[in-house]
Amino acid sequence: MRMSLALRVIPLFLGVVLLTGCGEWRAARYNRSHGAYSLDEVLASTEGLAQVTSEWKVSVDYSAAKLPSASSLAGFPIGNGEVFAYTGLHYPLGVVENILGPTYQKVPGTFGQLVPVVYLGVDPAMWEKQEMTWVRPGGLIRTVSTAADGLTLTTYDFALPQNRALVRIMELSNTGRKRSLGPVSLVHGLTALDPEIVDGEARLTAGNFGMACGYLDSRTTVLDEVSLPFDPAKADRSSLLRFPDTSCGLRCPLGKLGPGQSVTKLFYMVFTDPQDDGNATRQALSRGPQLLVDTL
Repeated sequence: MRMSLALRVIPLFLGVVLLTGCGEWRAARYNRSHGAYSLDEVLASTEGLAQVTSEWKVSVDYSAAKLPSASSLAGFPIGNGEVFAYTGLHYPLGVVENILGPTYQKVPGTFGQLVPVVYLGVDPAMWEKQEMTWVRPGGLIRTVSTAADGLTLTTYDFALPQNRALVRIMELSNTGRKRSLGPVSLVHGLTALDPEIVDGEARLTAGNFGMACGYLDSRTTVLDEVSLPFDPAKADRSSLLRFPDTSCGLRCPLGKLGPGQSVTKLFYMVFTDPQDDGNATRQALSRGPQLLVDTL
């Protein structure tokens, strides 16, 4: 008896889905045991990270019928004399843009923007509130984003001293007490044209310079399309970042987060030129969240 085309395609499709699911599960398991840290230990080792400013702070409530215009946002600069970027200029808070490195001089081309999103399964977690503020001693930027059921993302952005790198420490937590959340993934949307994915990191070029970005010691996948974590209809055009059709996302699967669980990952932007391939800078990143203490 001959099998119809539909009956032959269905098992093949299910096999692809199962293989994809297994790949995501293996990546999540690896990412929870490699390059994953406890931010609590770092926070306990220094009082500096608690010294946030009240003078330079932006708060957003996404339940509002209309989000504040661009004049209500603030540009938070990150830099160390060789690498530079702004964040806080567009929704969602945490977009990294105006990226320069390994020199402050403008060059042909652009590294685009990096847009942080947390995914719950195949959909983005929709932020309910965000708050961005300075951490006083070391010029770090802290952003706290909260979604339903206690899902919370806390990020610290800073330039790595004496290195050509911008660093983002990301702690994803389930602060709820009722149920597990997930599977969760950290995602950075890339608006630059044609990023090259090599060894799990995205590599971009602008003139003779390059930028490699990724999650330290992690296995990643690529999303063909990234969605914003809020309703863009609520934002005016001046404050809304728009994804080009060519945008994609670098995704770090982390599996499920049980009640009270958290996981911390390091996202990096390493800058290169024809004389510097960035490998020495990547080695300097191995200290993980302890780099926060070094920066203060």
